[in-house]
Amino acid sequence: MVIRALFLIVLLAACGGASDNLATPPAPTWAMIRLSWTQPTLNTDRSALTDIVSYRVMYGTAADVLTKTVTVPSSQLSISIPVPRGRYFIAIAAVNSAGDLGEFSGIVSVDLR
Repeated sequence: MVIRALFLIVLLAACGGASDNLATPPAPTWAMIRLSWTQPTLNTDRSALTDIVSYRVMYGTAADVLTKTVTVPSSQLSISIPVPRGRYFIAIAAVNSAGDLGEFSGIVSVDLR
């Protein structure tokens, strides 16, 4: 069975260090991608989805090259990922107890410049 795609919400926050120059602080070089999602309840065949063991978050600097992976336990429906400033593309999928990867959510993009 294929797991139904997830809905993904992206929140952004900038992270930076303190500066002695109060007039013009330097731009932070790192940012934080904050993701949260809703747990899917159905497989693609409309049967009940009861065996999610984790979520796989994929991201990268191009929509067709999501090279970074973070695995999140099924009990967690959000994550914060520190990244260098830039543009990122992100998708998430559920993984069931058989190790099957569900459909990825739609790819979302964020510009953290």
